[in-house]
Amino acid sequence: MEVEYSKVLRQNDIQYLLTVPQYWMNILRPQFGKGENEALIRAFSLLGYVWEFRCAIRGNGPHEMPVLRAPEWQRYINYIGIQEGDRFTLEAEENDERRTNYNVRVQRMDADGLWADVQPPARVAPAFYHFKI
Repeated sequence: MEVEYSKVLRQNDIQYLLTVPQYWMNILRPQFGKGENEALIRAFSLLGYVWEFRCAIRGNGPHEMPVLRAPEWQRYINYIGIQEGDRFTLEAEENDERRTNYNVRVQRMDADGLWADVQPPARVAPAFYHFKI
């Protein structure tokens, strides 16, 4: 089973945190320990890097709302060079061992109006940002 969430990012998403739809809690729940409201999510990029994101459950109102929080989200934003109007995609797929693999990608609209993958800078990020498989 593969589930995808894409969002064209606004300034608030870039500066603070990214909200994830509530239906994703069905996918993310196994990552959270019993009674915990934060979990570390590891997601693969197209180039084979693994990025770590802190996912937290906001308890506002009757529904749990997952968010990707700083500082991990901000490190990713800064390293990739994400801008307002870029499209961020988070994908989840269950593998043969019934574990969930997460993938991330960022796209920017090109001059022809087509979405093209944003390539990270040529410089290597510090080890605490990501590691390559």
